[in-house]
Amino acid sequence: MSERATETRWRSLQSSPRGERWSDPHKSVKTPRIPDIQRLRPDVVIVNTDENRRQTFERLQSVGLRVLVTQTDSLDQIEATWLQLGEATGTAGLANECCERIASARAYNREALRGIRSR
Repeated sequence: MSERATETRWRSLQSSPRGERWSDPHKSVKTPRIPDIQRLRPDVVIVNTDENRRQTFERLQSVGLRVLVTQTDSLDQIEATWLQLGEATGTAGLANECCERIASARAYNREALRGIRSR
């Protein structure tokens, strides 16, 4: 994995290209400067369905950038995103280890909170 893969970090889409709902483009607080992103020559640009608009995703793809869409609306999706990022960056083994630790911590917390009622 080249250094560029981790240097290009940016968020700005509201749902994935797989058909989920995209946000109102007027509510986005970030407008990425695509020419600046292109100049960085990233291996991959990571967008997230919580923050990014479909139009931004489409523009990035249309200029030939490899775009990875992540979705992190739940703890399960966060674990899946770790695996997805590991695959995209050539660190799948490390991502799997992280997911195992996350799953272990979640199981520990579920057990620790068993029987406690919320107020």
